[in-house]
Amino acid sequence: VTPGGEIVVYCHWGMRGLDAAFLLQQLGFKSVRSLVGGIDRWAQEIDTDILRY
Repeated sequence: VTPGGEIVVYCHWGMRGLDAAFLLQQLGFKSVRSLVGGIDRWAQEIDTDILRY
């Protein structure tokens, strides 16, 4: 991971991913994104083959 590269973080529901994205930005990483709704929302709306837990 380099400060100039794009980073996408995610967690189960999105809140911890958002915290991680904020921390990475504070550490100087410029292109950081958080997956809104986490992997759970992704599994419901984008890739329904992913098992939900």
